[in-house]
Amino acid sequence: MLRFAARAPRLNAESIAGTPGNGLRTMGFNGPAQVANNFGIEVSKEFITVPGRILPTPKVYYGNKEMQAREGSWNLINIKFAKPGSIGQWACVVLNYNDQRGNALLPRGSQIQGTDVLDDNGILTSLERHLNAYGVRMGTRLQTQNILISRPNEQSRKAIDEKLDETFFKAASYGIELLFIILKEADKWLYSRIKYYGDVKHGVQSICAVGSKIQKPKGQDMYLGNLALKFNIKGGGVVHTQRDMHPFGKDCMLVGIDVTLPSPGSAEGSPSIAGVVASVDEQLSQWPGSLRTQRGKEEMVQGLTEMMLERLELWRKHNKSLPSKIIIFRDGVSEGQYNLVLDHELPPIQKAFEKLYGSKTPRITVVIVGKRHHTRFYPTDGKSMDQRSGNPMPGTVVDRGVTSHYLWDFFLQAHKGLQGTARPAHYVVIKDELNFSQDVLESYVHKLCYQFNRATKAVSICPPAYYADLICERGRMYLYSTLNENQSANGSAYNAQTAEWTQGVHKNLTEKTFYI
Repeated sequence: MLRFAARAPRLNAESIAGTPGNGLRTMGFNGPAQVANNFGIEVSKEFITVPGRILPTPKVYYGNKEMQAREGSWNLINIKFAKPGSIGQWACVVLNYNDQRGNALLPRGSQIQGTDVLDDNGILTSLERHLNAYGVRMGTRLQTQNILISRPNEQSRKAIDEKLDETFFKAASYGIELLFIILKEADKWLYSRIKYYGDVKHGVQSICAVGSKIQKPKGQDMYLGNLALKFNIKGGGVVHTQRDMHPFGKDCMLVGIDVTLPSPGSAEGSPSIAGVVASVDEQLSQWPGSLRTQRGKEEMVQGLTEMMLERLELWRKHNKSLPSKIIIFRDGVSEGQYNLVLDHELPPIQKAFEKLYGSKTPRITVVIVGKRHHTRFYPTDGKSMDQRSGNPMPGTVVDRGVTSHYLWDFFLQAHKGLQGTARPAHYVVIKDELNFSQDVLESYVHKLCYQFNRATKAVSICPPAYYADLICERGRMYLYSTLNENQSANGSAYNAQTAEWTQGVHKNLTEKTFYI
């Protein structure tokens, strides 16, 4: 199934229109389409050729050097973060299973494929060395805790909950800002409970790693480097910057909005989760956010006035004034819902403006970010093709030929497609008070895709929308058993009055990018 879904672009194109058993033939368009012709419909046997162009690859700047991305990516070799983060007291927690081969970390001298591995002290020393090399300022590391739990299952969950609750309670009482938690293996339920107790109940940030991965010598530097990105962000730092990231002035706030719906199998009456994130710093690195539950299956965000007020007030706290311009990137909206955004979400946003600004409200632009569509592009020549994957080159933008006659929209593939046929993001401007030129907006969104704060590559959708999606997914974790397990089969029902979470996070984390 995975091999089929990840077919190379050339093979995918041939399966549509280039082979004897292609999709056109399967649908009956291999001969004269008389029925379609009677309705004035003509089906071409060839792909539509549309004009496109490749936007220049931006440079990214670290504390000690500039990096030129190649094919949409770069590396962290010998760099210092642009603005190192700072974390106070921290500690490591190793969660071991109380059964044979249940240790998250293997002792020094154990063998994995014939190679010696490190014990927990060696791992933490290596991690601290990497953090120091990148410039991250770490406070005192307290004694490592080795905690024994049963493997997560229905019978053991209550006991595990009690241990996690106790662990985070003690961490908070000792003034620990961050727990680095090493797991035996990836487990979605366990991870979600860690995030609940840290983010919501006790206000202690956490970063998780799997023991076998962090101990594996091959690729360990890269793994620790990726962990360092998260430490830096959670410490309020800036990983990298770009030049000319404020074509509309530094008093322009970027906002991301998303809603995630209950998945099939969720408990009856399960809520949707709405999230709003917004920039607060000039470098576009820190993106605190608001999130809350709302009526299930409701795709328009409820409570936007309060969430926008939270974002605007935090911007003012960081910048000493309110933004005069706001660009909103709305994720998760289908083509038939554009007017719903304008009719149902824009008025509460404007109400927030009126409460803070009075009569002189900011100018705004609203951009829909779409990724669930079926448009694909196939390069027509080698110059515009990624030679390794066969996809269009990163930075390919198409704004005519297959775009709307009535709306301002464009397709942008900012990232490098690693497997299969790359899917471009679709951007639709449904309101524009900033009077963008087409080239300026396309170039700006492209540069934003290089500013995702936990990656060394361009991402497929612009970070405001990406972060909004991530914060909604974090909200799903707080209600994991309700939303992600087959609760409908056993007749479970969600009750907002008794739910352990409905909105927000602990006051310690409201100004942090806690969901990265």
